Amino acid sequence: MKRLAIRLAQFFVWLVTALVMTRLWLTHPLAPNLPQPVWYWFDELYGSTNAEEVADMELLVLFGLSGLIVALAGWAVSCVTKRVRERHPTR
Repeated sequence: MKRLAIRLAQFFVWLVTALVMTRLWLTHPLAPNLPQPVWYWFDELYGSTNAEEVADMELLVLFGLSGLIVALAGWAVSCVTKRVRERHPTR
């Protein structure tokens, strides 16, 4: 039961972090943006017909990228933590 609670907490932290990152990316586009041909390709895949659907597509793409970035950062932190714990075990 404890392991399930930990996994749910990790998922909740990932979800909130990805949502906040997406919101910041949409409101303050200082982060690197995707090239225009990539956006056109996503538009063809999504099949948007008006500006509202384009905005929905942008939100989905940026949430996917944010989720991937947060997941990779979490994986990197867990690897570093594991390595530190292996080198300096508690007594």
